[in-house]
Amino acid sequence: MSEFPLWFWLIARLRHKKETGIQPMTSNNLPIHMLFCPQSKSTLVQDGERLISVNPQSRLAYAIKDNIPVMLVDEATTLSVEEWETVMQKQGRNLQTGEII
Repeated sequence: MSEFPLWFWLIARLRHKKETGIQPMTSNNLPIHMLFCPQSKSTLVQDGERLISVNPQSRLAYAIKDNIPVMLVDEATTLSVEEWETVMQKQGRNLQTGEII
Protein backbone atom coordinates (compact mmCIF):
# COMPACT_ATOMS: atom_id res chain seq x y z
CA MET A 1 0.00 0.00 0.00
CA SER A 2 2.85 2.40 0.72
CA GLU A 3 4.10 2.33 -2.87
CA PHE A 4 1.01 4.25 -4.03
CA PRO A 5 0.16 7.78 -2.85
CA LEU A 6 -2.78 8.38 -0.54
CA TRP A 7 -4.85 10.06 -3.26
CA PHE A 8 -4.68 6.83 -5.28
CA TRP A 9 -6.31 4.85 -2.46
CA LEU A 10 -8.96 7.50 -1.85
CA ILE A 11 -9.98 7.49 -5.53
CA ALA A 12 -9.95 3.69 -5.59
CA ARG A 13 -12.29 3.52 -2.57
CA LEU A 14 -14.68 6.07 -4.06
CA ARG A 15 -14.68 4.26 -7.38
CA HIS A 16 -15.31 0.90 -5.68
CA LYS A 17 -18.30 2.33 -3.81
CA LYS A 18 -19.69 3.99 -6.96
CA GLU A 19 -19.32 0.85 -9.12
CA THR A 20 -20.50 -1.73 -6.58
CA GLY A 21 -22.65 0.25 -4.18
CA ILE A 22 -20.69 -1.45 -1.40
CA GLN A 23 -19.01 0.63 1.28
CA PRO A 24 -15.44 -0.61 1.89
CA MET A 25 -15.03 -2.14 5.34
CA THR A 26 -13.49 0.09 8.00
CA SER A 27 -12.89 -0.49 11.67
CA ASN A 28 -16.13 1.45 12.28
CA ASN A 29 -18.28 -1.03 10.38
CA LEU A 30 -16.62 -4.39 10.97
CA PRO A 31 -19.17 -7.21 11.03
CA ILE A 32 -18.02 -8.32 14.49
CA HIS A 33 -21.34 -10.07 15.10
CA MET A 34 -20.03 -12.67 12.63
CA LEU A 35 -16.66 -13.11 14.36
CA PHE A 36 -15.88 -15.23 17.39
CA CYS A 37 -12.78 -15.85 19.48
CA PRO A 38 -10.99 -18.78 17.81
CA GLN A 39 -9.83 -20.10 21.18
CA SER A 40 -12.89 -19.80 23.43
CA LYS A 41 -15.57 -19.46 20.71
CA SER A 42 -16.99 -16.52 22.66
CA THR A 43 -18.38 -13.23 21.38
CA LEU A 44 -16.05 -10.32 20.64
CA VAL A 45 -16.49 -6.63 21.39
CA GLN A 46 -14.64 -3.82 19.65
CA ASP A 47 -12.48 -1.50 21.72
CA GLY A 48 -10.70 0.95 19.44
CA GLU A 49 -8.38 -0.89 17.09
CA ARG A 50 -8.81 -4.30 18.69
CA LEU A 51 -11.42 -6.97 19.29
CA ILE A 52 -11.75 -8.31 22.84
CA SER A 53 -13.07 -11.73 23.80
CA VAL A 54 -15.87 -11.52 26.39
CA ASN A 55 -14.61 -14.78 27.94
CA PRO A 56 -13.32 -13.89 31.43
CA GLN A 57 -10.88 -16.83 31.47
CA SER A 58 -9.08 -16.06 28.21
CA ARG A 59 -9.35 -12.20 28.08
CA LEU A 60 -7.77 -12.22 24.59
CA ALA A 61 -7.40 -9.07 22.48
CA TYR A 62 -7.06 -9.33 18.70
CA ALA A 63 -5.53 -6.41 16.82
CA ILE A 64 -7.20 -4.76 13.84
CA LYS A 65 -4.51 -3.91 11.28
CA ASP A 66 -5.38 -1.99 8.11
CA ASN A 67 -9.07 -2.55 8.95
CA ILE A 68 -8.58 -6.33 9.02
CA PRO A 69 -8.96 -8.23 12.30
CA VAL A 70 -5.97 -10.47 12.98
CA MET A 71 -7.80 -13.50 14.37
CA LEU A 72 -4.75 -15.59 15.25
CA VAL A 73 -4.51 -16.85 18.82
CA ASP A 74 -0.69 -16.79 18.58
CA GLU A 75 -0.77 -13.04 17.83
CA ALA A 76 -3.46 -12.15 20.37
CA THR A 77 -2.54 -10.51 23.65
CA THR A 78 -3.95 -11.47 27.02
CA LEU A 79 -5.39 -8.51 28.89
CA SER A 80 -4.92 -8.07 32.61
CA VAL A 81 -8.05 -8.67 34.68
CA GLU A 82 -8.31 -4.94 35.40
CA GLU A 83 -8.02 -3.91 31.73
CA TRP A 84 -10.52 -6.58 30.63
CA GLU A 85 -13.00 -5.46 33.31
CA THR A 86 -12.65 -1.83 32.19
CA VAL A 87 -13.48 -2.81 28.60
CA MET A 88 -16.44 -4.94 29.73
CA GLN A 89 -17.81 -2.05 31.83
CA LYS A 90 -17.57 0.31 28.83
CA GLN A 91 -19.44 -2.27 26.75
CA GLY A 92 -22.18 -2.81 29.36
CA ARG A 93 -21.10 -6.38 30.11
CA ASN A 94 -21.23 -8.45 33.29
CA LEU A 95 -17.76 -8.57 34.90
CA GLN A 96 -18.20 -12.17 36.02
CA THR A 97 -19.44 -13.67 32.74
CA GLY A 98 -18.86 -11.08 29.99
CA GLU A 99 -22.53 -11.35 29.00
CA ILE A 100 -24.68 -8.31 28.20
CA ILE A 101 -26.26 -6.79 31.31
